[in-house]
Amino acid sequence: MGIQDVVDRERTVVGGLQDSAYMRNALAHPFVPTDVDHIEQEVGDRIAGLRAYHSEIAMLLFECTGFPIVAKALRRKTRLPIYDITDLCKLTLSTVVNRDLI
Repeated sequence: MGIQDVVDRERTVVGGLQDSAYMRNALAHPFVPTDVDHIEQEVGDRIAGLRAYHSEIAMLLFECTGFPIVAKALRRKTRLPIYDITDLCKLTLSTVVNRDLI
């Protein structure tokens, strides 16, 4: 499906960690845990690489459910708003709770 609007597509930068130790470990059978500091380093390096080519990046969306553990530290380091699955859950719950109050 993707982003259909050309303007929105041009404003979107996608970067992944498909070749990272974190992903290799997460997909291993049996599962291999990755040290939090290592995850932070890999994600931080990828963010730095993206920003080197796209200095206009103004926010980040972590779609991996393993990244909330490093989001707070990377918010401090990057000084960017970072959203992840925990934010989505909070937003969803707040709409349900607020609807019940009306």
